[in-house]
Amino acid sequence: IERDTHGTVFAEAALAGESGAHSWVVGAAVQHERFDGGDVPTFDFGHTVPALFAQDEITPIDWLTVSGSARLDSHSEYGAFVNPRLSVLLRPGEWTVRGSVGTGYFAPSPFTDETEAVGLGRLDAYGELDAERALNGMLDVGHALGPLELNATLFASEIEDALVVNEEGTGRLSLMNSPGPVRTWGTELLVRFEQGPIHLTATHVLTG
Repeated sequence: IERDTHGTVFAEAALAGESGAHSWVVGAAVQHERFDGGDVPTFDFGHTVPALFAQDEITPIDWLTVSGSARLDSHSEYGAFVNPRLSVLLRPGEWTVRGSVGTGYFAPSPFTDETEAVGLGRLDAYGELDAERALNGMLDVGHALGPLELNATLFASEIEDALVVNEEGTGRLSLMNSPGPVRTWGTELLVRFEQGPIHLTATHVLTG
């Protein structure tokens, strides 16, 4: 048994408006996370992350919408991070095409799939770890044919300094940053059929 306490406080304020073909949002947020290990105090932490964000969405013509956004986070332990994102939505006829590319980050944490399964008591204390930085992209195509709806998605990501778990022969676990980038890609196919009382859904996902 490992007794612990998790605490999260979050607040956000935003202002939105429209100007011609533009729809915009600006705002600020702050989040505080605290972990008290109780029986395993080695990994106690308290992080505060204030942030500023902005987004502008423009629809110059009926079938095209372009959105750009950016967020600045100031992490109390790992420093500042700027994460932009660009998205495009096309609606030619009965088709819908979406594409986006952006970045993100994740601060190191002792909570992984492996430690959630066995507890923090088997995790060795770790030193300096770098925050994970991610670049991801997505392309989505959809089409409706009467009662049939088709949607196909292609996605990919690359993570620098990905957090990985090593298991020692003794059963102990240790955390480290991956020496090289971790790349993931995949596809997803969704098919829906709705007519009268009949509702059918089929999905297929491939990742590599």
